[in-house]
Amino acid sequence: MYDFLNPESVEEFELQVVRKKLTEELVRLEPDAQKEIEELIQFTSEMAFIHDPSARDEMARKIFERTNMVADFVGKIAQAHPITQAVATAVKGALKLELQRMENNAQIATVHTTMTTTVFHLSYLIRVPDSEEKKLESALTVLCKSIAEAVHRFGEFAHTYHIHWHKIYKTVFSIHHKTTLEDFDNQFKKLKEDMNNMFQSVANVQLFKLVNNTNEILRKLEPLDPKEVAARKFMESKGGPDKVMQDPTLLDKMGEILGERITHGMKGIFRDGYAAHLNRHRHHYRMKHDAVSSLLSDTRTDSGPNLAYSRGFLHGFWLGAPKEVSFTLIQDEEFRDLWLKNSWKATIECRLFVEALHEGYYKRLHSDPKDKEAPRITPEDEWTLEYLSRAMYYSAISDVIDDDASGYISALELNSFLQSKRLCLPKWTKPQYLAFWAAGWCNNNVWYYGKINTMVEELVDSMHKVWITPCATRKTIKGIMTSLEHLILAVDCPTINNAQTPPQLARLQEEYRKHEEDTIEANLTKIEGHIVDDPAILTVIEDKRIELHIMPLLYLLTKRLHDSLKGLIRLKKIHPDELTKLEELAESFSVVFSAFDHRLYDLCRGWRFEAKDVGMQVNRYADGLFKKYYSEPKKYHKACKDLRNCLFGEGHRLPRHFRLHLHAQHKSPSEWDTMNTLEQRVRDLEDRLSGRSIAASIFRFFAQRITWSWPGKIKGE
Repeated sequence: MYDFLNPESVEEFELQVVRKKLTEELVRLEPDAQKEIEELIQFTSEMAFIHDPSARDEMARKIFERTNMVADFVGKIAQAHPITQAVATAVKGALKLELQRMENNAQIATVHTTMTTTVFHLSYLIRVPDSEEKKLESALTVLCKSIAEAVHRFGEFAHTYHIHWHKIYKTVFSIHHKTTLEDFDNQFKKLKEDMNNMFQSVANVQLFKLVNNTNEILRKLEPLDPKEVAARKFMESKGGPDKVMQDPTLLDKMGEILGERITHGMKGIFRDGYAAHLNRHRHHYRMKHDAVSSLLSDTRTDSGPNLAYSRGFLHGFWLGAPKEVSFTLIQDEEFRDLWLKNSWKATIECRLFVEALHEGYYKRLHSDPKDKEAPRITPEDEWTLEYLSRAMYYSAISDVIDDDASGYISALELNSFLQSKRLCLPKWTKPQYLAFWAAGWCNNNVWYYGKINTMVEELVDSMHKVWITPCATRKTIKGIMTSLEHLILAVDCPTINNAQTPPQLARLQEEYRKHEEDTIEANLTKIEGHIVDDPAILTVIEDKRIELHIMPLLYLLTKRLHDSLKGLIRLKKIHPDELTKLEELAESFSVVFSAFDHRLYDLCRGWRFEAKDVGMQVNRYADGLFKKYYSEPKKYHKACKDLRNCLFGEGHRLPRHFRLHLHAQHKSPSEWDTMNTLEQRVRDLEDRLSGRSIAASIFRFFAQRITWSWPGKIKGE
């Protein structure tokens, strides 16, 4: 029996009810998860007999989709059985990174199948009585720790495999890759066997019989690229991978066969060997895994938040909370009261949100200071009302809170903004948050743009005056700088007169610049200043929205580039290690530009779905940060292509997550002529109808509709 006057007894009762509900949900979801497992095994078996590269990639994509669905089910198990949380966190993070890469490698997908079927066996816990689970607690804790550690090590391998995407690595390290994958496959099978043996000791638990001969499948999955096959034959004819790795001349010859440029950095990695190559990126993977895991709403690092969430869910829905509960999702008391007072639902238009805030702050300061429902503000922050009262700043405030740029703020988006340590400094007040993002952030961007532009101009001018030896090195450096000159300045920032900035806002700008630079510089140092993929950007900026942090990131990368090149220009010669650092910096800029492109592409898709004028939204969003790139994509695509050809050779094949998505959006001259002709015909017809106002108004309405839809037809949208 429970003593409902005792808080501990009430808490125990709540947890029992929550666990019962979660178990019922797991029983309902388990058949679907088991079906996904069966399809997963079927797809993996079929993949071994597919010899078309695109068809094999498509099958691997289906495998990763199924593994992600099963991982969601394992996350549900962790909510009901917190002892398995470490496994759920490891699996979800590893899969999230894999899905971000979109590489769909068949061998790695095969081992993911074995890993997923192993962790799926944790569903045995659904049928294990509480009393029996307590008996297994010690053994299960050790087993879950072993599984989580195995998942992390496999993730480290997959991460290293993918970030070194060049064919030369895949070819020279092919034997090591094959052996490592087979070892992981066998390890996961052994862990699954240990789990089965443990659960067999529990009565009334029937074990699943899942047969999947992944060892045989891995042996059949040979490379399909003719260049890789030819390079392997050449490597074997020269004494094997160990011989080739230590001979720069043979590596250059391998690069010619594969159509890739072998850089000094690549030769250094081969010289150090496979083990050192893997160990170097072990720490980088854990950092990226933690950064990605923090964005997964259904995966937490400990059981506490799960239980708290479930109990809130229990109070809010299972025990009869009112239907209008959207305001209860707001975790900040001030904004929750504001949301409730205005009877807002799950989302609210940004303009109404800012107007209500301004009204509340003004009322607290002037009309009724004792009004407890009004948001809190002190007289020292009265200057912020200037930015909340003017419609020109509404868009900027909306952009930072509204993740999807829809023009509406949701309760969850507001929570995310207020809780973000990257967007809101702890010592600031809420009115200061809003004032900074209304005007201070774009002022900072202008400051960064000026500094970046000055450094780039200085470097380009110096490169024309100095001769660096050897000649091949000078050609590489010149090629890098020619491309970077355009890419670094692809971000658009208008000129602003900072003399009009009030001192209070100027102080916030300086504090935020220091906060940004300290955070990004520290994280860049941890990953050795080399950004290789999107998770690395997430790790560095500690946020998923690159547009909010791209200017300080570009500033710090340009500063590193400036310091490095100025030393080379002064000495007029370069050490191979210094050239490697320069090449890594150039690759970092390329990855940042790809992320910038992908973010704009996602934003444009959202605006099209909402039937908005995409060009107008691009000009407005984030103070026009994407405007220059959107209007001249071909120019920057060419610069990016030239940079990558300079770094990797013209025969390289970029990973999917590096490929640019935004196609040329501008119209050709002939298309502009067509538009001008159409507009002239519309004006002529309007003149004819000018005497009949109603008919003219109707015609004008349909003419505008035709004109608005025309750009989409030109672009093939």
